[in-house]
Amino acid sequence: MMQTNISRIIEKGYLVCLMVLGLIVLPGNSLPISSGDSTLPLSVAEDSELRRLFALRQVDEIDSLFRHSARSMQFNGNVLVVNNNRILYQQSFGYSDFGHKTPLTAETAFQLASVSKQFTAIAILMLYQKQMLDLDDSLQRFIPELPYQGVTLRNLLNHTSGVPDYLALVENEWKENKLPDNEDLIRLFVMNPVPAYFSPGARFAYSNTGYALLASVIERVSGLSFTSFLRRHIFTPLQMQYTFTATEVFANGFPVKWVASGHRGFRRRQVLEAPTIHDHILGDKGVFSSTGDLFRWDVALTENQLLSSDIIAKAYSPAVTRKGKEIPYGFGFRLRQDLNQEIFYHHGTWQGFRTSFIRYPQSGNAIIILNNVNQRHNNEMIEKTEALMQKAFNPDASQRLILSICDGVSDESVYRLFDKLTDSKQIILPDSVKFHQSAWLLAELNKPYVSKRILEMYATLSGLSKPDPLLRRRPL
Repeated sequence: MMQTNISRIIEKGYLVCLMVLGLIVLPGNSLPISSGDSTLPLSVAEDSELRRLFALRQVDEIDSLFRHSARSMQFNGNVLVVNNNRILYQQSFGYSDFGHKTPLTAETAFQLASVSKQFTAIAILMLYQKQMLDLDDSLQRFIPELPYQGVTLRNLLNHTSGVPDYLALVENEWKENKLPDNEDLIRLFVMNPVPAYFSPGARFAYSNTGYALLASVIERVSGLSFTSFLRRHIFTPLQMQYTFTATEVFANGFPVKWVASGHRGFRRRQVLEAPTIHDHILGDKGVFSSTGDLFRWDVALTENQLLSSDIIAKAYSPAVTRKGKEIPYGFGFRLRQDLNQEIFYHHGTWQGFRTSFIRYPQSGNAIIILNNVNQRHNNEMIEKTEALMQKAFNPDASQRLILSICDGVSDESVYRLFDKLTDSKQIILPDSVKFHQSAWLLAELNKPYVSKRILEMYATLSGLSKPDPLLRRRPL
Protein backbone atom coordinates (compact mmCIF):
# COMPACT_ATOMS: atom_id res chain seq x y z
CA MET A 1 0.00 0.00 0.00
CA MET A 2 2.85 2.36 0.79
CA GLN A 3 4.34 2.28 -2.69
CA THR A 4 0.90 2.50 -4.30
CA ASN A 5 -0.05 5.60 -2.35
CA ILE A 6 3.25 7.36 -2.97
CA SER A 7 3.15 6.62 -6.71
CA ARG A 8 -0.36 8.03 -6.88
CA ILE A 9 0.82 11.21 -5.22
CA ILE A 10 3.64 11.61 -7.73
CA GLU A 11 1.26 10.93 -10.63
CA LYS A 12 -0.98 13.67 -9.30
CA GLY A 13 1.84 16.19 -9.26
CA TYR A 14 0.47 17.77 -12.43
CA LEU A 15 -2.62 18.76 -10.46
CA VAL A 16 -0.72 21.04 -8.09
CA CYS A 17 -1.25 24.14 -10.21
CA LEU A 18 -4.95 23.39 -10.56
CA MET A 19 -5.15 22.82 -6.82
CA VAL A 20 -3.56 26.17 -6.10
CA LEU A 21 -6.09 27.85 -8.40
CA GLY A 22 -8.90 25.90 -6.76
CA LEU A 23 -7.63 26.94 -3.34
CA ILE A 24 -7.80 30.62 -4.32
CA VAL A 25 -11.41 30.22 -5.44
CA LEU A 26 -12.61 27.79 -2.81
CA PRO A 27 -10.16 27.73 0.12
CA GLY A 28 -9.88 24.31 1.77
CA ASN A 29 -12.33 22.56 -0.57
CA SER A 30 -10.14 21.54 -3.50
CA LEU A 31 -9.62 17.97 -2.24
CA PRO A 32 -12.09 15.12 -2.38
CA ILE A 33 -12.96 14.84 1.30
CA SER A 34 -14.38 11.45 2.33
CA SER A 35 -16.60 10.88 5.32
CA GLY A 36 -15.80 9.03 8.51
CA ASP A 37 -12.38 10.57 9.01
CA SER A 38 -10.81 10.51 12.47
CA THR A 39 -9.37 13.76 13.75
CA LEU A 40 -6.92 11.88 15.94
CA PRO A 41 -3.17 12.23 15.23
CA LEU A 42 -1.72 10.11 12.45
CA SER A 43 -1.07 6.46 13.14
CA VAL A 44 2.47 5.11 12.92
CA ALA A 45 1.72 3.71 9.44
CA GLU A 46 0.23 7.01 8.24
CA ASP A 47 3.10 9.01 9.69
CA SER A 48 5.56 6.62 8.02
CA GLU A 49 3.90 7.10 4.62
CA LEU A 50 4.13 10.87 4.99
CA ARG A 51 7.81 10.70 5.94
CA ARG A 52 8.38 8.32 3.06
CA LEU A 53 6.95 10.92 0.71
CA PHE A 54 9.36 13.48 2.17
CA ALA A 55 12.35 11.13 1.86
CA LEU A 56 11.39 9.63 -1.48
CA ARG A 57 14.87 9.78 -3.05
CA GLN A 58 16.48 8.01 -0.10
CA VAL A 59 13.74 5.37 -0.06
CA ASP A 60 14.15 4.77 -3.78
CA GLU A 61 17.88 4.19 -3.31
CA ILE A 62 17.24 1.64 -0.54
CA ASP A 63 14.55 -0.04 -2.64
CA SER A 64 16.86 -0.19 -5.66
CA LEU A 65 19.58 -1.81 -3.53
CA PHE A 66 17.34 -4.64 -2.34
CA ARG A 67 15.49 -5.14 -5.63
CA HIS A 68 18.78 -5.51 -7.51
CA SER A 69 19.99 -8.09 -4.95
CA ALA A 70 16.67 -9.95 -5.10
CA ARG A 71 16.74 -10.12 -8.92
CA SER A 72 20.23 -11.60 -8.84
CA MET A 73 19.15 -14.08 -6.10
CA GLN A 74 21.53 -12.56 -3.58
CA PHE A 75 18.64 -11.75 -1.27
CA ASN A 76 15.38 -13.51 -0.40
CA GLY A 77 13.63 -12.16 2.66
CA ASN A 78 12.09 -9.19 4.41
CA VAL A 79 13.63 -5.83 5.26
CA LEU A 80 12.52 -2.90 7.40
CA VAL A 81 14.42 0.37 7.83
CA VAL A 82 13.60 2.82 10.63
CA ASN A 83 14.54 6.48 10.52
CA ASN A 84 13.97 8.80 13.48
CA ASN A 85 11.87 6.11 15.22
CA ARG A 86 9.50 5.83 12.22
CA ILE A 87 9.30 3.18 9.52
CA LEU A 88 11.01 4.59 6.43
CA TYR A 89 11.05 1.46 4.29
CA GLN A 90 9.47 -1.99 4.53
CA GLN A 91 9.39 -4.62 1.80
CA SER A 92 9.30 -8.37 1.12
CA PHE A 93 11.30 -10.12 -1.61
CA GLY A 94 10.87 -13.70 -2.76
CA TYR A 95 9.34 -16.79 -1.25
CA SER A 96 8.52 -18.15 2.15
CA ASP A 97 8.64 -21.65 0.65
CA PHE A 98 10.28 -22.20 -2.73
CA GLY A 99 8.66 -25.56 -3.25
CA HIS A 100 5.14 -24.11 -3.15
CA LYS A 101 6.15 -20.62 -4.37
CA THR A 102 4.50 -19.09 -1.32
CA PRO A 103 5.33 -15.37 -1.39
CA LEU A 104 6.73 -13.63 1.64
CA THR A 105 4.57 -10.95 3.24
CA ALA A 106 5.23 -8.29 5.86
CA GLU A 107 3.61 -10.59 8.44
CA THR A 108 5.82 -13.63 7.74
CA ALA A 109 7.75 -14.79 10.81
CA PHE A 110 11.38 -15.91 10.47
CA GLN A 111 13.53 -17.98 12.81
CA LEU A 112 15.68 -15.26 14.39
CA ALA A 113 18.51 -17.64 15.32
CA SER A 114 20.91 -15.81 17.67
CA VAL A 115 18.93 -12.57 17.45
CA SER A 116 16.70 -14.50 19.90
CA LYS A 117 19.34 -14.03 22.61
CA GLN A 118 18.24 -10.45 23.32
CA PHE A 119 14.76 -11.69 24.30
CA THR A 120 16.38 -14.06 26.80
CA ALA A 121 18.59 -11.28 28.17
CA ILE A 122 15.72 -8.81 28.54
CA ALA A 123 13.62 -11.48 30.28
CA ILE A 124 16.43 -12.00 32.82
CA LEU A 125 16.61 -8.24 33.37
CA MET A 126 12.84 -8.14 33.89
CA LEU A 127 13.21 -10.70 36.70
CA TYR A 128 16.11 -8.64 38.04
CA GLN A 129 13.92 -5.52 37.98
CA LYS A 130 11.33 -7.42 40.04
CA GLN A 131 14.14 -8.39 42.47
CA MET A 132 13.54 -12.09 41.82
CA LEU A 133 17.23 -12.65 41.08
CA ASP A 134 20.54 -10.79 41.00
CA LEU A 135 22.89 -10.66 38.03
CA ASP A 136 25.78 -11.82 40.19
CA ASP A 137 23.86 -14.78 41.57
CA SER A 138 25.53 -18.13 41.08
CA LEU A 139 24.06 -20.34 38.36
CA GLN A 140 24.02 -23.15 40.92
CA ARG A 141 21.53 -21.18 43.03
CA PHE A 142 18.94 -21.95 40.35
CA ILE A 143 20.32 -25.14 38.79
CA PRO A 144 22.25 -26.75 41.66
CA GLU A 145 22.70 -30.05 39.85
CA LEU A 146 25.05 -28.53 37.27
CA PRO A 147 28.76 -29.05 37.99
CA TYR A 148 29.96 -25.58 36.91
CA GLN A 149 30.98 -23.70 40.03
CA GLY A 150 31.56 -19.98 40.20
CA VAL A 151 29.50 -19.21 37.10
CA THR A 152 27.19 -16.22 37.57
CA LEU A 153 24.21 -15.09 35.52
CA ARG A 154 26.31 -12.13 34.40
CA ASN A 155 28.93 -14.57 33.05
CA LEU A 156 26.23 -16.35 31.06
CA LEU A 157 24.78 -13.09 29.74
CA ASN A 158 28.09 -11.72 28.45
CA HIS A 159 29.69 -15.02 27.36
CA THR A 160 32.44 -15.13 29.98
CA SER A 161 31.21 -18.31 31.72
CA GLY A 162 33.40 -20.96 30.10
CA VAL A 163 30.51 -23.49 30.02
CA PRO A 164 31.02 -26.00 27.20
CA ASP A 165 29.07 -26.12 23.95
CA TYR A 166 25.95 -28.28 24.02
CA LEU A 167 25.58 -29.09 20.31
CA ALA A 168 28.07 -31.96 20.19
CA LEU A 169 26.89 -33.28 23.57
CA VAL A 170 23.29 -33.55 22.38
CA GLU A 171 24.20 -35.05 19.03
CA ASN A 172 26.42 -37.70 20.63
CA GLU A 173 24.53 -38.54 23.81
CA TRP A 174 20.80 -38.03 23.26
CA LYS A 175 19.17 -41.44 22.73
CA GLU A 176 15.46 -40.88 23.40
CA ASN A 177 12.78 -40.90 20.73
CA LYS A 178 11.85 -37.25 21.11
CA LEU A 179 13.51 -33.90 20.68
CA PRO A 180 15.27 -32.76 23.87
CA ASP A 181 14.19 -29.56 25.59
CA ASN A 182 16.10 -27.35 28.03
CA GLU A 183 15.52 -29.59 31.04
CA ASP A 184 16.72 -32.57 29.02
CA LEU A 185 19.84 -30.59 28.18
CA ILE A 186 20.55 -30.01 31.87
CA ARG A 187 20.19 -33.74 32.56
CA LEU A 188 22.65 -34.50 29.76
CA PHE A 189 25.25 -32.23 31.34
CA VAL A 190 24.68 -33.88 34.74
CA MET A 191 24.97 -37.40 33.31
CA ASN A 192 27.88 -36.54 31.00
CA PRO A 193 29.92 -33.85 32.77
CA VAL A 194 31.99 -31.96 30.23
CA PRO A 195 34.86 -29.87 31.60
CA ALA A 196 34.51 -26.10 31.46
CA TYR A 197 36.57 -24.38 28.79
CA PHE A 198 38.04 -21.87 31.27
CA SER A 199 37.35 -20.42 34.70
CA PRO A 200 34.44 -17.93 34.88
CA GLY A 201 35.36 -14.40 33.90
CA ALA A 202 38.79 -15.33 32.51
CA ARG A 203 37.92 -14.50 28.90
CA PHE A 204 35.15 -14.16 26.31
CA ALA A 205 33.89 -17.15 24.33
CA TYR A 206 30.55 -16.95 22.55
CA SER A 207 28.29 -19.57 24.11
CA ASN A 208 24.94 -20.90 22.97
CA THR A 209 24.88 -23.09 26.07
CA GLY A 210 24.95 -20.04 28.33
CA TYR A 211 21.74 -18.65 26.85
CA ALA A 212 20.00 -22.02 26.88
CA LEU A 213 20.80 -22.23 30.61
CA LEU A 214 19.48 -18.69 31.11
CA ALA A 215 16.16 -19.81 29.59
CA SER A 216 16.04 -22.57 32.22
CA VAL A 217 16.77 -20.02 34.95
CA ILE A 218 13.80 -17.97 33.72
CA GLU A 219 11.59 -21.06 33.91
CA ARG A 220 12.70 -22.04 37.43
CA VAL A 221 12.44 -18.51 38.84
CA SER A 222 9.13 -17.55 37.22
CA GLY A 223 7.37 -20.92 37.42
CA LEU A 224 6.44 -20.52 33.75
CA SER A 225 7.78 -22.18 30.66
CA PHE A 226 10.18 -19.98 28.69
CA THR A 227 7.55 -19.69 25.95
CA SER A 228 4.80 -18.71 28.41
CA PHE A 229 7.02 -16.11 30.06
CA LEU A 230 7.86 -14.43 26.77
CA ARG A 231 4.25 -14.52 25.61
CA ARG A 232 2.81 -13.19 28.86
CA HIS A 233 5.40 -10.52 29.60
CA ILE A 234 6.73 -9.49 26.16
CA PHE A 235 4.86 -10.70 23.07
CA THR A 236 1.32 -9.99 24.25
CA PRO A 237 1.96 -6.62 25.98
CA LEU A 238 3.84 -5.36 22.92
CA GLN A 239 1.17 -6.73 20.54
CA MET A 240 3.73 -8.85 18.72
CA GLN A 241 1.09 -11.02 17.08
CA TYR A 242 3.46 -12.59 14.52
CA THR A 243 6.07 -13.67 17.08
CA PHE A 244 6.34 -17.22 18.42
CA THR A 245 8.82 -19.64 19.90
CA ALA A 246 9.90 -22.79 18.10
CA THR A 247 7.84 -24.97 20.44
CA GLU A 248 4.70 -23.04 19.45
CA VAL A 249 5.56 -23.24 15.76
CA PHE A 250 6.20 -26.99 15.79
CA ALA A 251 3.30 -27.82 18.13
CA ASN A 252 0.77 -25.84 16.09
CA GLY A 253 2.11 -26.72 12.66
CA PHE A 254 1.89 -23.14 11.41
CA PRO A 255 1.59 -22.94 7.61
CA VAL A 256 4.33 -21.24 5.61
CA LYS A 257 1.84 -18.41 5.08
CA TRP A 258 2.77 -17.33 8.61
CA VAL A 259 6.22 -18.83 9.18
CA ALA A 260 9.02 -18.89 6.63
CA SER A 261 10.90 -22.10 5.91
CA GLY A 262 14.69 -22.15 5.99
CA HIS A 263 16.51 -23.02 2.75
CA ARG A 264 20.00 -23.59 1.45
CA GLY A 265 21.39 -23.33 -2.03
CA PHE A 266 22.00 -26.59 -3.88
CA ARG A 267 22.90 -26.77 -7.59
CA ARG A 268 21.33 -23.38 -8.31
CA ARG A 269 18.14 -24.35 -6.50
CA GLN A 270 16.83 -23.59 -3.03
CA VAL A 271 16.05 -26.69 -0.99
CA LEU A 272 14.42 -26.93 2.44
CA GLU A 273 16.63 -27.38 5.46
CA ALA A 274 15.70 -30.45 7.50
CA PRO A 275 14.72 -30.10 11.19
CA THR A 276 17.48 -30.76 13.71
CA ILE A 277 17.69 -32.46 17.07
CA HIS A 278 18.31 -29.03 18.66
CA ASP A 279 15.08 -27.34 17.60
CA HIS A 280 13.28 -27.57 20.98
CA ILE A 281 16.15 -26.09 22.97
CA LEU A 282 15.38 -22.40 23.47
CA GLY A 283 17.09 -19.29 24.78
CA ASP A 284 20.04 -19.20 22.42
CA LYS A 285 17.71 -19.34 19.39
CA GLY A 286 14.13 -20.39 18.75
CA VAL A 287 12.21 -17.10 18.57
CA PHE A 288 10.34 -16.51 15.30
CA SER A 289 9.28 -12.96 14.45
CA SER A 290 8.33 -10.58 11.64
CA THR A 291 9.96 -7.30 10.68
CA GLY A 292 6.92 -5.36 11.93
CA ASP A 293 7.00 -7.07 15.30
CA LEU A 294 10.73 -6.41 15.61
CA PHE A 295 9.94 -2.75 14.99
CA ARG A 296 7.55 -2.92 17.97
CA TRP A 297 10.37 -4.54 19.94
CA ASP A 298 12.72 -1.73 18.92
CA VAL A 299 10.17 0.87 20.05
CA ALA A 300 9.75 -0.92 23.39
CA LEU A 301 13.50 -0.89 23.97
CA THR A 302 13.77 2.75 22.93
CA GLU A 303 10.87 3.91 25.10
CA ASN A 304 11.76 1.74 28.13
CA GLN A 305 8.39 0.00 28.02
CA LEU A 306 9.72 -3.17 29.65
CA LEU A 307 12.64 -1.96 31.75
CA SER A 308 13.71 1.25 33.42
CA SER A 309 16.44 3.21 31.66
CA ASP A 310 19.11 2.37 34.25
CA ILE A 311 18.41 -1.35 34.05
CA ILE A 312 18.23 -1.62 30.27
CA ALA A 313 21.50 0.30 30.11
CA LYS A 314 23.14 -2.81 31.60
CA ALA A 315 22.30 -4.68 28.40
CA TYR A 316 24.36 -2.14 26.47
CA SER A 317 27.38 -2.12 28.78
CA PRO A 318 30.49 -4.01 27.58
CA ALA A 319 31.68 -7.11 29.38
CA VAL A 320 34.90 -6.91 31.38
CA THR A 321 37.14 -9.91 32.07
CA ARG A 322 38.83 -10.49 35.43
CA LYS A 323 41.97 -8.89 34.04
CA GLY A 324 40.05 -5.78 33.03
CA LYS A 325 39.84 -6.42 29.30
CA GLU A 326 36.74 -4.80 27.82
CA ILE A 327 34.65 -6.94 25.45
CA PRO A 328 32.20 -5.31 22.98
CA TYR A 329 29.28 -7.51 24.05
CA GLY A 330 26.55 -6.58 26.53
CA PHE A 331 23.57 -8.77 27.38
CA GLY A 332 22.22 -10.21 24.14
CA PHE A 333 23.67 -7.36 22.07
CA ARG A 334 26.98 -6.86 20.34
CA LEU A 335 28.34 -3.32 20.65
CA ARG A 336 30.28 -1.08 18.32
CA GLN A 337 30.98 2.57 17.68
CA ASP A 338 30.51 3.87 14.16
CA LEU A 339 28.87 6.71 12.30
CA ASN A 340 29.67 8.87 15.35
CA GLN A 341 27.30 6.94 17.56
CA GLU A 342 26.87 3.74 19.55
CA ILE A 343 25.38 0.79 17.70
CA PHE A 344 23.69 -2.20 19.38
CA TYR A 345 23.22 -5.20 17.13
CA HIS A 346 23.14 -8.95 16.69
CA HIS A 347 23.24 -11.36 13.78
CA GLY A 348 21.91 -14.89 13.63
CA THR A 349 22.44 -17.95 11.44
CA TRP A 350 20.53 -21.20 11.85
CA GLN A 351 19.00 -23.83 9.56
CA GLY A 352 18.75 -21.73 6.43
CA PHE A 353 18.01 -18.43 8.18
CA ARG A 354 20.35 -15.46 8.35
CA THR A 355 19.08 -12.50 10.36
CA SER A 356 20.26 -9.08 11.46
CA PHE A 357 18.86 -6.55 13.92
CA ILE A 358 20.81 -3.30 14.23
CA ARG A 359 19.81 -0.36 16.43
CA TYR A 360 21.19 3.18 16.32
CA PRO A 361 19.59 4.58 19.48
CA GLN A 362 21.00 8.10 19.27
CA SER A 363 19.52 8.74 15.82
CA GLY A 364 16.42 6.59 16.32
CA ASN A 365 17.37 4.46 13.31
CA ALA A 366 17.26 0.69 12.89
CA ILE A 367 17.88 -1.89 10.16
CA ILE A 368 16.09 -5.25 10.31
CA ILE A 369 16.95 -7.89 7.71
CA LEU A 370 15.41 -11.39 7.80
CA ASN A 371 16.67 -13.84 5.19
CA ASN A 372 15.46 -17.44 4.83
CA VAL A 373 17.98 -18.66 2.23
CA ASN A 374 21.12 -18.24 4.38
CA GLN A 375 22.68 -15.93 1.80
CA ARG A 376 25.97 -14.37 2.80
CA HIS A 377 25.16 -10.91 1.50
CA ASN A 378 23.41 -9.60 4.63
CA ASN A 379 26.50 -7.79 5.92
CA GLU A 380 27.09 -6.17 2.53
CA MET A 381 23.43 -5.08 2.42
CA ILE A 382 23.72 -3.63 5.92
CA GLU A 383 26.85 -1.66 5.02
CA LYS A 384 25.22 -0.21 1.92
CA THR A 385 22.01 0.59 3.78
CA GLU A 386 24.03 2.27 6.54
CA ALA A 387 25.75 4.40 3.91
CA LEU A 388 22.37 5.46 2.55
CA MET A 389 21.15 6.14 6.08
CA GLN A 390 24.00 8.59 6.54
CA LYS A 391 21.91 10.72 4.22
CA ALA A 392 19.26 10.41 6.90
CA PHE A 393 16.12 12.36 6.27
CA ASN A 394 15.99 15.65 8.10
CA PRO A 395 12.79 17.55 7.38
CA ASP A 396 13.25 20.90 5.70
CA ALA A 397 11.33 23.98 6.83
CA SER A 398 8.14 23.22 4.87
CA GLN A 399 8.16 19.60 6.00
CA ARG A 400 8.60 20.65 9.63
CA LEU A 401 5.52 22.84 9.29
CA ILE A 402 3.53 19.99 7.75
CA LEU A 403 4.60 17.55 10.47
CA SER A 404 3.62 20.02 13.18
CA ILE A 405 0.17 20.38 11.60
CA CYS A 406 -0.19 16.59 11.46
CA ASP A 407 0.79 16.38 15.13
CA GLY A 408 -2.32 18.40 15.90
CA VAL A 409 -0.61 21.44 17.40
CA SER A 410 -2.52 24.71 17.60
CA ASP A 411 -2.56 27.28 14.81
CA GLU A 412 -0.63 29.62 17.09
CA SER A 413 2.14 27.03 17.47
CA VAL A 414 2.38 26.65 13.69
CA TYR A 415 2.60 30.42 13.28
CA ARG A 416 5.31 30.65 15.90
CA LEU A 417 7.30 27.87 14.19
CA PHE A 418 6.92 29.71 10.88
CA ASP A 419 8.19 32.90 12.52
CA LYS A 420 11.18 31.02 13.89
CA LEU A 421 11.97 29.51 10.49
CA THR A 422 11.66 32.83 8.66
CA ASP A 423 13.74 34.64 11.27
CA SER A 424 16.52 32.09 10.77
CA LYS A 425 16.11 32.50 6.97
CA GLN A 426 15.27 28.79 6.54
CA ILE A 427 12.12 29.66 4.63
CA ILE A 428 10.50 32.60 2.85
CA LEU A 429 7.27 30.99 1.68
CA PRO A 430 5.97 27.44 2.25
CA ASP A 431 6.70 24.99 -0.56
CA SER A 432 3.50 24.65 -2.59
CA VAL A 433 4.33 21.21 -4.01
CA LYS A 434 5.20 19.67 -0.65
CA PHE A 435 2.10 21.04 1.06
CA HIS A 436 -0.24 19.92 -1.72
CA GLN A 437 1.35 16.49 -2.22
CA SER A 438 1.08 15.91 1.54
CA ALA A 439 -2.57 16.98 1.47
CA TRP A 440 -3.29 14.58 -1.39
CA LEU A 441 -1.57 11.72 0.40
CA LEU A 442 -3.53 12.28 3.61
CA ALA A 443 -6.77 12.47 1.65
CA GLU A 444 -5.91 9.10 0.10
CA LEU A 445 -5.27 7.78 3.62
CA ASN A 446 -8.78 8.92 4.62
CA LYS A 447 -7.52 11.82 6.70
CA PRO A 448 -9.57 14.67 5.16
CA TYR A 449 -9.58 16.78 8.33
CA VAL A 450 -5.77 16.88 8.47
CA SER A 451 -5.57 17.19 4.68
CA LYS A 452 -7.90 20.21 4.68
CA ARG A 453 -6.02 21.83 7.56
CA ILE A 454 -2.72 21.52 5.65
CA LEU A 455 -4.26 23.38 2.71
CA GLU A 456 -5.77 26.02 4.96
CA MET A 457 -2.46 26.57 6.73
CA TYR A 458 -0.70 26.76 3.37
CA ALA A 459 -3.12 29.48 2.29
CA THR A 460 -2.60 31.36 5.55
CA LEU A 461 1.18 31.09 5.55
CA SER A 462 1.36 32.05 1.88
CA GLY A 463 -0.58 35.23 2.51
CA LEU A 464 -3.68 34.11 0.60
CA SER A 465 -5.58 34.72 3.83
CA LYS A 466 -4.47 36.66 6.89
CA PRO A 467 -4.03 35.09 10.33
CA ASP A 468 -5.16 36.83 13.45
CA PRO A 469 -2.45 39.52 13.92
CA LEU A 470 -2.51 38.86 17.66
CA LEU A 471 -1.11 35.40 17.01
CA ARG A 472 1.86 36.65 15.03
CA ARG A 473 4.49 39.27 15.54
CA ARG A 474 4.06 40.58 12.00
CA PRO A 475 1.64 40.06 9.10
CA LEU A 476 2.63 37.86 6.22
